[in-house]
Amino acid sequence: MIKVHGFGMSARWAWERYPFYSVDSTGWQGSIRFGGNSFEKNKKQVLYDLKKKHYMYRADLMIKNYKKLGEDVTRLWEKRGIKWE
Repeated sequence: MIKVHGFGMSARWAWERYPFYSVDSTGWQGSIRFGGNSFEKNKKQVLYDLKKKHYMYRADLMIKNYKKLGEDVTRLWEKRGIKWE
């Protein structure tokens, strides 16, 4: 199988649709700078609450969310029969 890198891919739907070997993006940094969190359902309330938090708190939150997303998508692809060594 060919290893494909998802350059600029931070969208969950793309990770679930295509079996990337690796991905990277700087889009998540905008969430840290402006207080957003794409992982929450009530985005307006979360945006308001996160703007009050320190930059490092928001960075830590986004890193944890993307780490969990990566683990979840890796398990999804393993169930589909694709396991990267």
